[in-house]
This record gives sequence, structure tokens and C-alpha cells, in this order.
Amino acid sequence: MSTYTQILYQVVFGSKDHIPFLTTENEYILLGYIAGVLRKQSCHSYIVGGASNHIHIITHLHPTVALASIVKDIKLSSHKMMLENAKLFHIFRDGR
Repeated sequence: MSTYTQILYQVVFGSKDHIPFLTTENEYILLGYIAGVLRKQSCHSYIVGGASNHIHIITHLHPTVALASIVKDIKLSSHKMMLENAKLFHIFRDGR
């Protein structure tokens, strides 16, 4: 007898003070980057989307990955990527 279980998670997080950070110029770059972070951790992203000031992710996790760990990785690495590409993410010019 085999057992198959799949749990889908919806993760939603936003910017500090609800500052808009997604534009038509940078949206696909950031969302693709987040999907890559999930893929690197052996997680499948079903939907990675967002609005001007928040991100929605629907994913399932690899059994060896904790939810808190992957959310931390996504937030830290995407923030670093946005700082490195400050020209696309205009709100980060002051170093926040």
C-alpha cells in the first residue's frame, strides 16, 4: 500500500509600510526570481504573482523543507536581488 500526500501552501507577504514596489518593468523579473528560489529548494511553484505592494505564492514544499525556512529564504534573497537591481526597484535607492 502506498500513500501520497500533497499539501499546498499560500504564502502572502507585503512590503514594509505597504509601499508599492512591483511595476510592469520589474514584475516578471522578481516573480521569476522567487520561482527560481523555490525550484532550487525542490519546491514546485504553482502560482507566483502579486499586486503593487504584496506577493502571493502557491506552492508545495519538498518534505525536507520547512515552511518558515523557505519563506525566510524567499524574503532575504528577493530583498537582496532588489537592492542589487536598484534601478528597477526605485524605492530601494535610499538603502532600505
